[in-house]
Amino acid sequence: MIKADEILGIRLTTIHNLHFIQQLMENIKDAIRQDRLLQYRQEFLQHFNLG
Repeated sequence: MIKADEILGIRLTTIHNLHFIQQLMENIKDAIRQDRLLQYRQEFLQHFNLG
């Protein structure tokens, strides 16, 4: 959809990205509450093959 310059593709990508960021922030807050932020960071990086 994006390659075809469909506006729906851009909208769906935006919705996906907003959901991803919102979920990420919730996960970070939970990790902070549980005093395991560094552990969560490592899990996140490994999950996305970033570290």
